[in-house]
This record gives sequence, C-alpha cells and structure tokens, in this order.
Amino acid sequence: MRVIHQLSVCHPGDHLVLSTHGNLMGLILQYFDERINVDFWKALSMPDIYSFSPENNEINLVRLWQPLSGKDEKENYAKSSH
Repeated sequence: MRVIHQLSVCHPGDHLVLSTHGNLMGLILQYFDERINVDFWKALSMPDIYSFSPENNEINLVRLWQPLSGKDEKENYAKSSH
C-alpha cells in the first residue's frame, strides 16, 4: 500500500496504470473499500480490467473489460453492489 500511496503523491492528478494478479487486486481494493469481498474476487474474469479512483474518502470503481464469452459475462460489480 505504501507504493500505491507514494505513486499518488509523486504523480498527483496523473493517471497511473497498475498490473497485478486478481488475488492481489482484490486485496488492494479491499484496503480502500471493505465492500470488496470474496464475491467480487469470484466475479473476476481472466483477464479483467478496472478503473479505480479515490474520491471523497470513497472509491469509484468501474469495470472496463468486456468479456467475449457467455461464461465471463458477469454484471459490473461496481454498479450492482455499490
């Protein structure tokens, strides 16, 4: 979490791209929002892409990835759960 904080301080207002494994992404997002849970993790497709931005002590989380197969077509967690 220290690295993410340092990046945001060193690059205020910039867009940062972080790439990680789904397990770690879930843990990072849960650090900022306790509503991120195992159901979020289970709903991840492989690959998956989210846009994340902290705003007013809350996070704005939007799924950007559009899965191609019916197996991966899951509701946008950010819209259905938040």
